[in-house]
Amino acid sequence: MNKESKGMLIGFIGILIFSLTLPVSKITLLSFNLYFIAFGRATLAGAVALVYLIYKKEHAPTKVDFVKFVVIALGVVFGFPIFTTVAMTHGSPSHGAVILGMMPLAIAVIGVLRFKECPLHWAFG
Repeated sequence: MNKESKGMLIGFIGILIFSLTLPVSKITLLSFNLYFIAFGRATLAGAVALVYLIYKKEHAPTKVDFVKFVVIALGVVFGFPIFTTVAMTHGSPSHGAVILGMMPLAIAVIGVLRFKECPLHWAFG
């Protein structure tokens, strides 16, 4: 398998797993506390990442990078799982999927506005 095919396969698996986030959260809410679910996901993801970094023998981040990682972790590791799990206590996975589907578009728009770039240059050079 060449690098491009391997990358596409890994990307597909990532999208498949991500697409199950809301339905699985809704199902697990029947048996577990929402904070247990949110922090459990964060703990599991962190443990897998730590094992991978140890396996690859990566260097520890600098102080500047560590501060950036903490800010990112507050949103990605804690904010997103907690807010999506809380949302699943009040709504359906299908409604949540619509909102999650719009997130990449919102991120792209914010990026264009923040960095004052014209997206047409990306498409047409």
